[in-house]
Amino acid sequence: MLSPIIVNLTNLQLVLLQNKNISGPIPSEIGRLSRLPTLDLSSNSFSGSIPSCVSNLRSLKYLDLSYDKFKWSCTKLPWFKHGRILSDLRNWRL
Repeated sequence: MLSPIIVNLTNLQLVLLQNKNISGPIPSEIGRLSRLPTLDLSSNSFSGSIPSCVSNLRSLKYLDLSYDKFKWSCTKLPWFKHGRILSDLRNWRL
């Protein structure tokens, strides 16, 4: 499980946790990292839905959630469907 304590590190520039065998949901607290430009949680065992709090990551330019076990659909992600965050992303993988 990804520890919610990560949100106390408000000046993070990179979260690169790919292939770390992390399981469980992404904590909704991750949305507090509004200055975070890079988030890579790929190749783990994250499950559940991709939380809508990801739309709070206003500085995000790179997002990789590939090769995880998320249950998702573009139509069920309001922030995805309306392009609120993805319009600013240069690189993203789901």
